[in-house]
Amino acid sequence: MDFTIPLQLQSNTPIYLQIYEYIKAEIIQGTISVGTRLPSHRNLASQLNISRITVESAYQQLLAEGYVESKPKRGIFVANFDIDVIPNKKRNAAKKTSNLIDEKFEYDCSQGLIDQNKFPITNWKRALQESILTYENALFAKEDPQGEFALREHISTYLYHSRGVHSSPDQIVIGAGTQPLLWLLLQLLGPTKEYGIENPGFHRIHAIIKSCDRQIHPIPLKKGLIFLAYTIQMPMSHTLHHHTNFHLGLLCLYLEG
Repeated sequence: MDFTIPLQLQSNTPIYLQIYEYIKAEIIQGTISVGTRLPSHRNLASQLNISRITVESAYQQLLAEGYVESKPKRGIFVANFDIDVIPNKKRNAAKKTSNLIDEKFEYDCSQGLIDQNKFPITNWKRALQESILTYENALFAKEDPQGEFALREHISTYLYHSRGVHSSPDQIVIGAGTQPLLWLLLQLLGPTKEYGIENPGFHRIHAIIKSCDRQIHPIPLKKGLIFLAYTIQMPMSHTLHHHTNFHLGLLCLYLEG
């Protein structure tokens, strides 16, 4: 089927989110019925004149939330669930969320937030203004599937000076977040790979791997098990101990040698 999605190119909302919201609304309203096959990444990207990565990011969000399901060698289909109760659930959830936003916490331990007192907002605004002036025309051109080339150049330079990593912009891919990029990585590695995932771990990673019909082997967290979430592990909030980090480095040198 073909979609006529009214994309707002000048909107602050990313294109992939606009696609995701449109398809989700169509599913909830029943306009797109259960079992309907969605257009392929390539076809929808061609219809909308956007990159495949943008479409893949939107589809991955729908997969993660259970609105659609992936069937190997067949495509992506609208999942079978109770559509009638979803709008009420959404309204109730929105009402509860608005109440929570009004509450003031002395210490907010939520993850993924930015300390606004520490964020260099002045420098951020200056850099944003400079980028608009420097890349004014390029910002409105068709996006590169791997991400903005200038940004990939800066990332490559940063990796060399901060980590000693030799890389080229062509080796860097910028996506809408960890989850869409993980989905792309799974496609790159192929359907025969199996994955060991720490348990408990980040539930969305588990959902993405399962949606791609890949085999998962849960690995329990225990003393002596090396895990590579250096800053914070989800959902247990562990950090990688410096002794473990040191021995891991020795192991990597041994394997490399």
